[in-house]
Amino acid sequence: MSPDFHIPAQIEKENISLKGRSILISDAATDIGHRLSITLAERGATLLLLARKGKTLNPLYDQIINQGGSEPMIIEMDLTKANEDHYTALLQSLQKSFTALHGLVNLSLSAAPLAPIALSSATTWQQCYELNLIRPMLLTRTLLPMLEQSGNASVVFYTLSAGRQGTAYWGPLGAACAGIENLSQTLVQEVPSVRFNTLDVGKVSTDLRHTFYPAEAKLELRRVDDDGVMNHFLYLLSDASKGISGAAFTIPNV
Repeated sequence: MSPDFHIPAQIEKENISLKGRSILISDAATDIGHRLSITLAERGATLLLLARKGKTLNPLYDQIINQGGSEPMIIEMDLTKANEDHYTALLQSLQKSFTALHGLVNLSLSAAPLAPIALSSATTWQQCYELNLIRPMLLTRTLLPMLEQSGNASVVFYTLSAGRQGTAYWGPLGAACAGIENLSQTLVQEVPSVRFNTLDVGKVSTDLRHTFYPAEAKLELRRVDDDGVMNHFLYLLSDASKGISGAAFTIPNV
């Protein structure tokens, strides 16, 4: 497993521009997806926002427009139910509006019951692999032609620390996230023209984290709009990280 990487200390949000870059964000309606979309739009990116239900993205769409950002594209697609034909249709639809894609953020990460392996069900394992490994792989694979076309695209996989170090009770989800790390490293070798990196956001106050740690004090966590959180995404999606691929990034705790 690659060691944890951190962004250069001198990187500041205000110095990073994403003007002219088109970036697709999956699960954009989540709390971290919403904040990330606003941040990227502020830096000049044109966004393709994907969510299970398009109407959940309407407030985000309005906010981006009201703040002077480029008009985003809303993509309604339930990745949990999509088949090969749906992915093919997605690519064909996007290619009508964009010649290339400069970035992809795979934010799709679903919770699962925490339990010792002796008590975890086969169904839980199957669902974790399907939702947290296979679906991100399919979306990434589908978009590879557009990512390669840009010449300097960046793919970021959202992951968890349990995918880098086996952790008691996290078996199914940790194994799926470990698969994401392997997927990223494999793609680095197979598609050298595109950058692939993983990002563990650590102790950030997201709805997903609160599912796992309901009693955790939110004041001890970073907020999703914390510059220290958003700067990692900005760094990885911009030319600032050109040449960085196959790395496992971690956002330091407060």
